[in-house]
This record gives sequence, C-alpha cells and structure tokens, in this order.
Amino acid sequence: MMVAQIQRQETGADPSADAAKRFLARYFVGTGYQRRRDIDGIAAGLKERLRGQQYGLVRAVVKEIESGIEDDVVSGLMKLALDVDLERAAEQSDGRLMLDVMYEALMTGSVDSGERKNGTRILEAKRTQQSQQAFVEGMGHRMIFPIRNIGISRMASATFRAELLTNGKVKVRYTSVKVDQYEMFADDLKTLGGWGAVREGLVLDPDKVVAVRLHDEGGAKTPMDVPAIALIDFGQQIQDKTISTAATAFFIGLTLGLGALGSGPIIAVRGQVAAGEATKAALWAMRAAVWGERVAVGIQAGAMFINDRRDWILERWPVGGRTVLDAVDTANRTAGFFGSWGRLGLEALAALSNRALAASKAWKASTSERGAMKPDDRQTVRAIDDEIDLLAAELAYAQQVAAKRPRPTPAAKGGFGNTPRAIEPRRPVRQAAPDAYQYIVRDSGGTVRLKRDGHSIVCQRCAEEITWSAGIEKDYRRELKDPAADAYKIRLGLLKDREATTAISDAAGREALSTEFGRLIDDLDVFRIRSRIMAGTHLPAGHVDALIRLADGRADVVQGLLHVARNDHRRVQALLTWSARNGSPAERIWGLAKKFERRAVAAKEPFTSPLLQPYSTQANMSHFLEAHHYWYFDPRAIPARPATTTMWATSVGVPELQGHLLEAVRKLKARPWHPTRAEMATSVTLDNGIQVQFGVHRDGFIGQFYPISGPAKHVEQVVWDELVEVFQVLFGQAR
Repeated sequence: MMVAQIQRQETGADPSADAAKRFLARYFVGTGYQRRRDIDGIAAGLKERLRGQQYGLVRAVVKEIESGIEDDVVSGLMKLALDVDLERAAEQSDGRLMLDVMYEALMTGSVDSGERKNGTRILEAKRTQQSQQAFVEGMGHRMIFPIRNIGISRMASATFRAELLTNGKVKVRYTSVKVDQYEMFADDLKTLGGWGAVREGLVLDPDKVVAVRLHDEGGAKTPMDVPAIALIDFGQQIQDKTISTAATAFFIGLTLGLGALGSGPIIAVRGQVAAGEATKAALWAMRAAVWGERVAVGIQAGAMFINDRRDWILERWPVGGRTVLDAVDTANRTAGFFGSWGRLGLEALAALSNRALAASKAWKASTSERGAMKPDDRQTVRAIDDEIDLLAAELAYAQQVAAKRPRPTPAAKGGFGNTPRAIEPRRPVRQAAPDAYQYIVRDSGGTVRLKRDGHSIVCQRCAEEITWSAGIEKDYRRELKDPAADAYKIRLGLLKDREATTAISDAAGREALSTEFGRLIDDLDVFRIRSRIMAGTHLPAGHVDALIRLADGRADVVQGLLHVARNDHRRVQALLTWSARNGSPAERIWGLAKKFERRAVAAKEPFTSPLLQPYSTQANMSHFLEAHHYWYFDPRAIPARPATTTMWATSVGVPELQGHLLEAVRKLKARPWHPTRAEMATSVTLDNGIQVQFGVHRDGFIGQFYPISGPAKHVEQVVWDELVEVFQVLFGQAR
C-alpha cells in the first residue's frame, strides 16, 4: 500500500466535494506523523457506493483523494468490483462520468500492468453501450490522431497530451509543431481540421470513437479505433516513451500483422488460395468452418494474402484496390473494437457484408483486363479475387446465423419466454420414515419396483428385504460413477455396513440411519445439480462451490438464478453477495427472480372505456403495471423508496386487472365518491377481498390504481430493496 502525506484539495465547483470529504474523514490509520489514509478501507467503502449506484459520490471521492494514492484507491476498488457493476454504471450518464474519472486515475502517472488491465475493464464496460452500426457507418469520417515519438535520429514527430476536464470532456493538445511540417502526417491532420484546429487543443466527448495511427510501429497503413477517453493512455505512453499497441489498454489483438495465426480450415484455405487452387464453390462450402475458426482464434479477415500486398494493390489498381482494402480494414477494425467476431450483431454484419460484396464487384471491374498481365500477376489477382469472395461468403454466412439467433433482450424490454425450463426441486429430508420406500411391488420374475416421492426405479433380483442403500445406488448410479463423488461412495459404503448390522427391531438405530441416509441424499442432490451447473456454464468447480455457499448451500437456487440470468455467473454472484450481506434469504431472492422471467414492455396506450365514467374515460394502465406487476416492473415508476411494496401476483393478468379497475369504479359510484382538490384518491375493497387504492389525476385521467392488501393468491407484500436488487442485477438497469 502506498503511503502519501495528506493534502487537502479545494473542489468548490463540485457540489459533491463536501460529501466526499465527509466520506474520506472516516478512513485514517495510525497516529501522529504515521497518520495516513486507509486505502483498502476507502476502496471497500467505495465498492459499497458503487453497488448502491451512488456514482456521483464515487466520482467526487476519486477527484478529492490525493494524486499520490488515487491510482491505488481505484485499483483497490476495481479488485472488489464485478464486471456487471461496471456495465450497470456504463448504462447511466453519471455512471459513465464516474468511470471516466476512474480511468484517468489509473492511466496517469506511473502505470503498471495491473492498472492497465483495470483500465481495459472500464473501456470494455463502456463499449457495451456503443452502437456497432454507427461505428461502421462513421469509419469513413473518423478523426485520426497520428503518433510518432521523438527520437535521436528522427525529426518528424507527432506527440500529444490528453486530459480529462472538470466538465467530463477530454482535451487533446499536440505538443509537437512538427506534426504540421511533415507530409507523412498531412492526411491524418486533415481529419482533425488542420493545424489551426489542433493548435489550441481539441475538446471531445469521452465516448466519441476516434482513431490513432502509430507511425512508430509501421502503422501508417491502418489506424486503430479507440474511444476518446483512451487517448489519455496514449498520451501517458508518449510521455513515458513506451508507446505501442501491445502496451495500450484498448489493445484487443485483431490488429494487422496477425495473419500468421491460424489452424485447421484457415491453413487449408490459405494454402489453396496461395496456390491458386481454391474454387468459388470450395470457398463457399467452407464458409461455416472458416467463420467458426475466425470467431474461435481471432484471425483477421483478409490477412492471408491481401494485407501483404497492400502497396502493390494500390499502385496497380488505385480505385478497386482502395475499395478492397477499405472493406478488409473496416471488417478488422470493427471486430477489433468490439473484442471478437463473435460479438458482432446482425446490423454490423449486414453492413460489413454489403461492403465486402461491393469491394468484390469493384475489384473484378478494375482487373477485368487480365490478358496483358504477367502470369505471376494474374495468379496474384486471382488469389485476391478469391480471398475477397471468401470474406464476403463468411460475412454472409455469419449474417444468416445472426438472423436466426435470438436477439439480446434490452434492459427492461422483452422477456425470457413463457415456458421457462423446470428446475429440479430440492428433495425433503425423510427423518422418521420406517422404510425409505413407500410402495414395493414384486413380480414372478423376481423384479422389485421401488416408488418414492413420485420417482420409480427398478431393482433386478433385489434382496428379499428392501434396503436404503440399494435404492440410493440405483437412484444416483450416474453420479456415483463420477470420480469426484468418491467421498459420497465412502459414506454410502459405511452406511451400508451399518444398515446390514442394524436389526429391524432396533427402532432408534433405524431412525438414526434414516436421518443419515436422508442427509446423504440431500448431498447427492447438491452434487447432481452442481455437476449440471458446471456442464452448462463451464465454470470451474471452485467458482460453482462459492456460488452455492453464497446461496446457503442451495444448489437448486444457484441453478435457477443462472437460468434466469442466461448463465451470466457475474450477475448471479453479485446478487447472492448482496443477499448474504443484507440478510435476505437466497431462496426468497430466487422466488422473486422467477417472477421476472416473463418480463415484457407495458403497452403505452391508456386503457379506455366509457364504464370508467364519471371519473374519466382513460386510465394510465402502463403505470399501474410498471409499478406493481412483476412482468412489467420498472423501478422508476415508483419515485419513492418504501420499505415494502405490494405487487399483483403473476396469476393476475392485464384483463383481470382491468376488470378489478372497472369493479372499483362501480363500487365508488355506488358509495358515491367524488374527487376534490383535497381528496384526489381513496381506497375501496373488491368482492374478492382485495383492497385497492384509486386515484384521479388533476389532468383528468385515472392515474392511481394498485393493491393495498388482499388474499395471497392475488396480492403479495415484497421488500422493496430485494425487489429492485433482483431486477437491476439480473436484468440490467431499468429503461
């Protein structure tokens, strides 16, 4: 832990500065001249505020903390924060501002590999909010920042500094005037508006996508796309004279020059292309295998042949060649920015596919007169021709696959279907049963059929006396074959020996055995579900065990939450951690999560009926649903933060809710009740025992209708914090 002397900083322009100072005042260790900040304590406190979405306070504390330890504080916070916490923050404007301040703290001063890795996590979280289609469409007019460090034998240099301003913008200012004096930077400088625009510095939105061109690495051919906030990292590396793509936080691995990577189909196709043996039919037939290889290995498009001949292509065919290179570069840069080929959505793939097809046509048109070419040139042209067709085939195939894939569900929009997968229930412990099986049926062949708890097994040539151990061996034969179940097999063997030596007349001994066998069955149930979780999520055993411990040992709860969260174990871990810390039973949390599975967007059209008169002819049904129905829930529909709230049970659909509303109107007319300025709302009890709150908005529509109390099959009382936590962690931030 770094120790820095405390220096008070005045940040009067920030309204959160006082709150930040009060927060920091609690975190000191030592006395006298040894008094210093408790960096670990600050990080732990900020983690709680981050989880509570108090992004303004976290941002203010990071700005308030001394510059000598701010990177240590943020590094400690990043160790405690989950990726899902960062992604939730990236969904809100104040959360993105907080992430920008954290990123600057990490990427200034002396930056080690751990800080750069944490910077990557922040950028990846913010990248989830970036539109892929807009990225592709904006590539043609991207701002490109040339970079070339000062050297002993070089005169041409392009160096800049980047900083985060107090208003959240990024300011970039070139520190070398030579960027305006050398032709090698001229084209890039034009994208920035010329020297007149960059002389005083450019002010950019931190999320704006720009590009850098690293002339030090021979990168004058293809720029690399980054968000403007990442220019802070490049500026620091320029200052430290360590500039390189490999050291940059946003480096993904799909930069040009990785064409040597590949295996299986990629190597085979490369050999065919280079030898001029690949046919269009062969390339199209291999599109699925080749695309899968690109997704798995991260091989760039067109790296096999085209990239090595860029200068030759542009020199011989400047028009068609430029179109081909632009299509390849656009595909590579898009995949590089978003992390992998597998992350590209339908719209982005469609745009890339159209570019590849257009490039193929332009290349064929430019090279149509091939008779005058040398034989080697003709073979090279054919190889490039086949390679751009391969890229077009891959992208077209990927577009078809993406179209069949279920679209990702936006936050608070859509649901997970009406038929969720059934989760195996936990079996109750049988502690006082005289025998483990309820029904025993023998036939003439000596077969014994055992029935227990609705399950049926068959025991061939069983002993005359049915045993607990025999039933377990049959029920869990698959699990007991697993080498990881050796401990359970040992327990079963010991219990089997005890069972054989315990007389039927020994009531106390048999009851104790029943209890022990029941515990073994419970443990085997957990082992069975645990194995299924590992098979379905590919998580290591230790990670699954940690989740089960957080869920009070309930493997079925972990399995259910993973199903609802689409196997996003980070979200499940975040929710179970919150559950354990706040004393909310994991089983209750799982019960709430199940009720959100059929989420949908509430229709915005008001419910209209003449039967609502004399109070109105319209009711704000979408608000009623978003505030008090699991399937349409939106936490923002209730501006206050009550300790508990009431929700309509999932058995109450929209038609039933409309019927309840009309019944309430009939009862209020019979009372009668007339709204006044002093009393715009009242309560009424329906025939089925539900007490509802009914209110008329001053603008002339029914704006309030929710349950106050009633039978459990219609109305449920829910802890507000649990309700909101389950919704926001599992399904992302509300709209």
